[in-house]
Amino acid sequence: MPATPRTQAPPPRIRIQLARPTIEEGRWPVKRTVGDVIAVSADVFRDGHEVLRAVVRYRQNGETGWSEAPLTPIDAHHNGVRWAGEFPVDIVGQTQWTIQAWVDVFSGWRDEIARKLDAGQIDMSGETSEGVVLLRDAATYAKGEDRRALEAAAAALESGEPAAKPRRSRARKPAAAKSPLEAATERVRAAVEGTAGDEAA
Repeated sequence: MPATPRTQAPPPRIRIQLARPTIEEGRWPVKRTVGDVIAVSADVFRDGHEVLRAVVRYRQNGETGWSEAPLTPIDAHHNGVRWAGEFPVDIVGQTQWTIQAWVDVFSGWRDEIARKLDAGQIDMSGETSEGVVLLRDAATYAKGEDRRALEAAAAALESGEPAAKPRRSRARKPAAAKSPLEAATERVRAAVEGTAGDEAA
């Protein structure tokens, strides 16, 4: 028997619930004065093990563009889902705010690499290829120096070399030969750490 057609779109994978501050779940506006800070919090979660990021976006009276401030997990130490942050009140009048969350694919990839290296996995070719694709995809959305940095990080990861090699002192003795595990771990970790500052670009 064929499946019945969907009448509604599937629910979003990321859930945002119990946003605060509210009065009677948004029935009445929360009041603050100029100079105050509005503390915002919400439950933000999804299925799976992906790394999430969240911000509060706000627009004050008369502004056409949105500003944003980061939210951070406040109970992650016991696997909670509560995030919190704040933004200032600078203008008299109505302020709109909303919470936005997304999956941070690059940070999730870095966490996966770290876990596998710590577990002693040697062959990281699949994970390395995935990282190159992520960095090159991010570069297509970046401009100027950010784009060049992402492209350089992708090239460094693909070649297995760190983006910048430390200069060796002539007085140092040659290092002892590394085991295959040590060599693989050092090569991938160096490439990953060379991309550490690029995720925000």
